[in-house]
Amino acid sequence: MHVSDDPAGLGWVITRAEALASGVSPAQIRLRVESGRWTSWRPGTYVRSWALPPIDDRFERERRDHVLKAVSVALLASSATISFTSAALVHDLPLVSGVPSETHLAVPSESWAGHRRGVHSHRLELPAMDREVSDKWNVAVTTASRTWGDIARTASLADALSVGDRALREGAVTREQLESVLERTEHLRGRVRAVEAFTLLDGRRETALESLSFARFIEWGIPVPVMQHELWDDEGFVGRVDFWWPEFGLVGEADGRVKYAGSPDAMWHEKRRELRLQRLGLRVVRWVWIDVAYPSSPFRAALARCFTRAA
Repeated sequence: MHVSDDPAGLGWVITRAEALASGVSPAQIRLRVESGRWTSWRPGTYVRSWALPPIDDRFERERRDHVLKAVSVALLASSATISFTSAALVHDLPLVSGVPSETHLAVPSESWAGHRRGVHSHRLELPAMDREVSDKWNVAVTTASRTWGDIARTASLADALSVGDRALREGAVTREQLESVLERTEHLRGRVRAVEAFTLLDGRRETALESLSFARFIEWGIPVPVMQHELWDDEGFVGRVDFWWPEFGLVGEADGRVKYAGSPDAMWHEKRRELRLQRLGLRVVRWVWIDVAYPSSPFRAALARCFTRAA
């Protein structure tokens, strides 16, 4: 039997009922799965694998796979809401801790809760204002502000800052919305750590690496820097630096993988920029992801040595 074209209007993730209602027969469903055009990660749901845009980056591909699995689960659980770190990925907010090993769902108090088949169900009563239907995936997910609140209560400071900084920067949330979430969840465990994370949020941080770096500074007792500070010399504008410690004459630069991508002259311009900073009498310290990925990183001691005034 020939595999027919998919009917128009189907999403990337669909239920068996949706497939049948669109005119795909049980035999055609079976053929699609056997041929690899559709993938069934959960009984009763299918991912239209062939229609997915290709992703070369392994981490980004893992992020998308997690979202697809979360959507597959949520489509079959009408009372469940994608939540916690799974919701962050649905909202396309970065987690520095990596892709979760389980799908996280919020379920009503009368529902079963626990771990089962790669799904972690949390009993969590959600007010209507903390729950929405994703335009992209057509499933229930906690709002970006509630997602941040749950992560800030239960996950690392680095994840709380990474998610919150990006959400603030992109306008997905406001500080007032986050404060409101803190008020509504003050009875839940982790309230103190969430409030601490809130005081440290800053939408000026431009990348997850910058958010992770700032979290490490707090954990390591490093002086708090100024973010995204503009520096000038006699020639004019030198640049906007990631971190700036004026009392130490120190510039900090978090170098992500894409920092020098795009222009073949990018590295030359960056070197020229650093020379101009040095001519201003400033020291420049650089680091990459691996340097701040772990609390016990050797970079901690190297960075601490930078906080001495020049003789």
